[in-house]
Amino acid sequence: MTRRQAHWSLWIALVLLAPLPVTTGIVTGLMPVARMLLLTGACVLVMVLETRQGVVGTFTALLGGQALGWAVALWLAAWLPARALARLRAGRTVLGVLVAVALVLAATMPIYRTPFRADSVRSTWLEVFE
Repeated sequence: MTRRQAHWSLWIALVLLAPLPVTTGIVTGLMPVARMLLLTGACVLVMVLETRQGVVGTFTALLGGQALGWAVALWLAAWLPARALARLRAGRTVLGVLVAVALVLAATMPIYRTPFRADSVRSTWLEVFE
């Protein structure tokens, strides 16, 4: 696996899975960049079909700007591990990328059963100790 392939693999995993802070001015929360882009696309469709007046234009700009900013930040964040993994042999580079993607999955998917959690039975790796 080349450094470029490792970089793209890590970046795509982060864009699809990493929960990042987002705000629309009214509501704040955590969501992946892919979901921000999906919501931005929905706002653009509403703008095309209806009108740009009101909050639709503001939501589109806020979500689109945050999605673009986070995508660039994740691109830069994926560059350093990809560069470090590229120095390994080809088989170990693939293993390193798979381990990194597995860690992102474990941190974002609710796979742990936590009986003492108040809001849900399942939690992510990052929420296990809440």
